[in-house]
Amino acid sequence: MKPSRLAFSFSYSLQQAFSGLSELTGLTLHKPSRVIFENSSVCNLRCGYCDFWRDQVPGGALSTGEWISLLERIRAWAPGFVLGLGYAEPFAEASTLPILRAAKRLGVPAVCSTNGTLVDHAKAVEICAAGLNNIYVSLDSLRPEVHDGLRGVPGTQAKALLAIRHLLSNRSRPAVYATAVITAANLEELPALAAWAADAGLDGISFQAMMRRGSAKDALWPGAKACAAIDRLMAAKRAGAPVRNSMAQLKNFKCYYSGLPPAGAGAACAAFRMLKIKRNGEVRFCVPMGGIGNAMRADLPRLWRSEAADAVRRGIRRCSNSGCRLLNCHATSSLGTRAKDAVNFLRGRR
Repeated sequence: MKPSRLAFSFSYSLQQAFSGLSELTGLTLHKPSRVIFENSSVCNLRCGYCDFWRDQVPGGALSTGEWISLLERIRAWAPGFVLGLGYAEPFAEASTLPILRAAKRLGVPAVCSTNGTLVDHAKAVEICAAGLNNIYVSLDSLRPEVHDGLRGVPGTQAKALLAIRHLLSNRSRPAVYATAVITAANLEELPALAAWAADAGLDGISFQAMMRRGSAKDALWPGAKACAAIDRLMAAKRAGAPVRNSMAQLKNFKCYYSGLPPAGAGAACAAFRMLKIKRNGEVRFCVPMGGIGNAMRADLPRLWRSEAADAVRRGIRRCSNSGCRLLNCHATSSLGTRAKDAVNFLRGRR
């Protein structure tokens, strides 16, 4: 049975509250409030600050039917969660749109990120009809040579901009956001990117701290030089630019690039309330801490409360890795952003 939006919002908020209690008490009182399906391991770009495209291992993936069956099982067990499709490029994988349609049928809000290069007009129409709630399109620079250089494939920026236009032109569209990774190559453009997002009619833009990996990780690392650029971005946000990052998160970006520990709020770890399922069905909360079993060969509620799961949660509570905590999937949005998201969701914005 498809729940009402109000019922989902209540269930989601309840799981968030129970997650906090679980972290405080060490007991497993909650169910996942965010589920990530890593249904795609294929990426058509070669980004210099990313190495996911090197991990493209064919075979061993769940079928489309298995993904949908798994989604139905999770929905029956833990109704208050948001589904994310992540890891590589989701629209390079044939199972993505059927999974999104199933999520819509089940009343499960869904979000995904894309590089935009595979989203032509026809694909944009399918995406909007599938019922996706939020879509994030990567745009690292307003200069084609910079964006394409970062992404490793010529013509990438033009395709990303076209994808954004196709998505925005659909009356039943999801909320459309741009997302940019902060690197040495685009430091001077951060406020301009935020201004462009507003002028282009997007619902906002998110900025992501660069993780130090990939073939060009040293050349692209801005270090403490990022601080002044982030200060300008924070000033733009105060002036009304549609930046989704909270001020607390942006302040922690400055700490991160300067080699300092986080400055308090905005760097919590969401792995505690997250359920990640890899292409082969392996279940994880935190990638570096390993898997706890396979969703296709075990009962998910039992896996969630297993000793292996508890051991990973204990590791998460002890973890001091501030880098991965700065990823946007871990970030706590500002109160204004959360309020806007809630209003859009309850109004049925698609």
